[in-house]
Amino acid sequence: MREQWGQLGVVGRIYIAEEGINGQLVVPEPVVSNFEGSFPRLLRQAKLFYGQLIEDKMQSEGELKAAEPFHKLDIRIRDQILHDGFLGGPLNLQVSGNSVPPEQWHQKLKT
Repeated sequence: MREQWGQLGVVGRIYIAEEGINGQLVVPEPVVSNFEGSFPRLLRQAKLFYGQLIEDKMQSEGELKAAEPFHKLDIRIRDQILHDGFLGGPLNLQVSGNSVPPEQWHQKLKT
């Protein structure tokens, strides 16, 4: 991925763990279709959020470079994508705090 996407000018961060993949990328608009075609077969049907466009409204090339959110492509393998402290497997929703009705919730917030 790093080599192929680097050649397309893709920059950003991707975290890969057993629980899934999370990433924030900047893809130059002219290569979006090439980028989409580069996904492994497993990801072709994934629900991807394409976010928003970064407009090229800067006056000079130097200003445009400064506005980019990433400067390189960083791909990291992690034990967990979200460090939530739940290393023992999935969260057991049966082991939780007390359920509180809205009126009592607001009263507790006041105290």
